[in-house]
Amino acid sequence: QQYGEALSLLEGVIAAAKDPALVSNARYWRGEILFRQGEYAKAAAEFQQVVQTPSAPKAAAALALLAECALKQGNREQARQRLQQLLQHFPTSEFAPRARKLLQQL
Repeated sequence: QQYGEALSLLEGVIAAAKDPALVSNARYWRGEILFRQGEYAKAAAEFQQVVQTPSAPKAAAALALLAECALKQGNREQARQRLQQLLQHFPTSEFAPRARKLLQQL
């Protein structure tokens, strides 16, 4: 739980990496850390970078967490859009059942 150090290390990976998948994964994990710290806007910015490439290994997870960020910030419509996007692009992902449930609640 040394989040500051982890964020710094991940930033170094992002700056040095040539492999887009590695950069995407590093951004995802930066977003996870920021989300856990309650930095929802900063986390969303990282997750947004991940979903720019739908083939990114963590794209479905990033969309799910983008929806969670929007909910934490009180933006139900944006959360709804992200959940719908998740279901459209990743209907069989492990995040799809929760997305469907959240959509029913919104």
